[in-house]
Amino acid sequence: MKLILKYHVYPILISSLLLILQFKYDYIYILLLNTNKKEKIISGVKLTINGRLATMVESEKSELELYGSLLDKEGITLLASSELSNISPYITYHFLPDSLGIRVNSFGHAYQQCFSIFSELLAFKKELKDAKITIILSPGWFEQGGSNIEAFLEFVRPNFLKRIINDHTITTNQKAAIGEFLFKNYELIKNPNSLIEYFISIYKKRSFLNNDHVDKSSVLSFENVIYVLNKNKSIKYNHRKINFDSIALVRQNQMLKLITNNNFYINNEYYEKYLLDKNGKMIYSDFPTIDIKNNQEFKDFKMLVDLLVECKSKPTFMIQGLSPYYFNNLKGFDPVLNGVVKYLEQKNIPYLNMFTSSKDNFVPASLLDVMHSSDYTWMKYNKFLVENYFK
Repeated sequence: MKLILKYHVYPILISSLLLILQFKYDYIYILLLNTNKKEKIISGVKLTINGRLATMVESEKSELELYGSLLDKEGITLLASSELSNISPYITYHFLPDSLGIRVNSFGHAYQQCFSIFSELLAFKKELKDAKITIILSPGWFEQGGSNIEAFLEFVRPNFLKRIINDHTITTNQKAAIGEFLFKNYELIKNPNSLIEYFISIYKKRSFLNNDHVDKSSVLSFENVIYVLNKNKSIKYNHRKINFDSIALVRQNQMLKLITNNNFYINNEYYEKYLLDKNGKMIYSDFPTIDIKNNQEFKDFKMLVDLLVECKSKPTFMIQGLSPYYFNNLKGFDPVLNGVVKYLEQKNIPYLNMFTSSKDNFVPASLLDVMHSSDYTWMKYNKFLVENYFK
């Protein structure tokens, strides 16, 4: 009997007691947060129905723009990098609002990549349900070692980090992922603050099980940020019929007529300014063969997709092309492309692939230069989005 008590009953009683104590501690912790938490209210109006917000650092108005875009389930939130700098009337954030009455707010510039986008959206986790979110993936992102720390700090504002800390539906793993990113880039951060240190402490505690203790009560020092929109302007889809393919073909032919100094389907000015050496010979670039198993951007991509699926958003992805006339070894991206496509198909997420590593399959004038979409491709994007969101 003593052996039974010693090896069976006592361990169960001890485990039960520990669970009760842990539950009691967590209950008190949550109670403290709900009763003692400081709140920061950011209120204002969102009047934009189109266009691009290149940076998030200007003011808290930029935060309201993203919040309002995600809140309005009738419109589209477009996230990408340097592709968005195009000023063409055929770019999605101009063409769809102007032609079909579809609100499109876009966010991003060069170096905004998967992890920055993941963190931005994580801050608005409660607003992601049913939000139409489309992301343009650039193959060039996967050449790097993941997101750029400067771009991350620019787009993932302190108020976003506060919301992530205070959102108890966000998992410790998701918060630790931010801590890991900040930890690995710590030497590049000019003025690390308490928010950054807090995320790093979560990562250390989670990953290294060292003596760095994450003091849950210190969360109380980070105010909870609440957004209040006094007005969120939207527009109504007018169901007008547009022949997207016909417009794309016209724009393609018009661009081809303007290319007169090369046979690589690259616009004249870009070709002369950036792609010729002193002797007037074409300069080429080598694309690396990417090891998908150890590629940080691919890991970040999957984490982003998982978040969108978890929150029951309505995501779509568009994969940017590169010029096989300029880049050597574009087949080096094929393993990543296959991994991206396979993961999206597993999650039943619609996508449009404009990438090819083959000159034979490359669509002339589908790129403005060697890596950015032309009007032809933007019209393909526009058609894809209308077919997936408004049919």
